[in-house]
Amino acid sequence: MRKHLAKDKKQRAVKRQGCCGLFAILYALGIPVKTADDIEKYRRICIENNLVCRRTKKWMGGTTSADRMKILEFFGGRGEYQEFKAKTLGKLLKEKSIYQTKNEWLVTVTGHVFFMKTNVSKKRLFLVDQRGTRMPMDSPVLKRNLKQRVKHVLKVYRKDHGTILS
Repeated sequence: MRKHLAKDKKQRAVKRQGCCGLFAILYALGIPVKTADDIEKYRRICIENNLVCRRTKKWMGGTTSADRMKILEFFGGRGEYQEFKAKTLGKLLKEKSIYQTKNEWLVTVTGHVFFMKTNVSKKRLFLVDQRGTRMPMDSPVLKRNLKQRVKHVLKVYRKDHGTILS
């Protein structure tokens, strides 16, 4: 059992909260989230603007596919769902149509959401979850998740200085 965790989950470090969906969206849009106060501010914004369906003030940051689209659009981005043959995260990362692109993605696996950035080669590809650390293909932390089933793959476009970057 972990020691020294705050009893209130929202006061814990971001990596100890269940906020992977909200964190991945904010990371994809380039919005820095370092502290519990940062993530709480965006949680409040999402609840006040009805960006998340049927969530109370106890909501931690998990999202549905519809929630992710609403939050992306509210903060100035847009998303487009893509279909792939790959059924697991490991097979998805090895697919040429993924790693040979230069894009940003939100990958939903069973019960978790990752931000993924591709940059034309497998060695430059990395994933990030709410821990905030980059996980390249050979990361031991990522290897635990490679057999998880892929639910959704969302290509993210964000607006920077009036243009849409992918």
